[in-house]
Amino acid sequence: MQKNLQNNNEIKRSSKIWNSFYQTSQGVDVGNLYPNEPLVRVLSKIKKGIFLGANDYFQNEGRENDERKEIGKGANALEIGFGHVSNLMMVEDKGFSPTGLEVSEEAVLRGKARLKNIGREKIQLSTWDSRPNLDFPDKHFKLIYGLQCIYYNLDIADVIDEIYRCLDVSGVFCFSFFSTRHDYYKYSNVIEERDLYCVREWSDDHPSYRIRGARLVAPKSEKHLKDMFHKFSEVRVFTEETDFSPLFSSMWYVYGRK
Repeated sequence: MQKNLQNNNEIKRSSKIWNSFYQTSQGVDVGNLYPNEPLVRVLSKIKKGIFLGANDYFQNEGRENDERKEIGKGANALEIGFGHVSNLMMVEDKGFSPTGLEVSEEAVLRGKARLKNIGREKIQLSTWDSRPNLDFPDKHFKLIYGLQCIYYNLDIADVIDEIYRCLDVSGVFCFSFFSTRHDYYKYSNVIEERDLYCVREWSDDHPSYRIRGARLVAPKSEKHLKDMFHKFSEVRVFTEETDFSPLFSSMWYVYGRK
């Protein structure tokens, strides 16, 4: 009972922060108007396998463009925490039938408005009201992903269990997490220690003032992140880093197959 109460309080807290975030965003469009580049790379290479040696990675027969377009073949795909709809549009272009979930009603309203404006209303958007549960049948999706978002679910183990349940046999997943090298962690406080991760909260001096107070799951290492997805048959973690912005950015991407 106490755990359920805590979960409900955290869900309300998170939804309030992200509703405010999107409500203060200018115009209909929110976030990037282009897809997440690591997701593009994962989907472009996933047909060759997860663990690629150099010879396999670079081997091709000149038919890569056709293969990338056919990767979905009408299968269902789910984005958790879509924020903007650019990833979903790219996934649809690759042949999937995509659905997006968001904790913010405002993000859903803005996303639907953008899709209507560009004539892509086949993409389904809805609020994630049943967290951590996913209201979909077993083995429903061939692709489930969530970038710059899923770590805000503090019941992450339950969420990963639901992802496993809803992913079809040999289905693909991809998620991002802050790495321990990210400068954002200078502006956070540890709220709770767990075996594989700690729970952090963005502090009141975080440069991005609209996300102050948000709590998130922070894996302790690449190995710990991989262990969080131990149920899956193939798991790999890679790192994306840049010093382009004023704060050093370092993200871990975990991806693989059921």
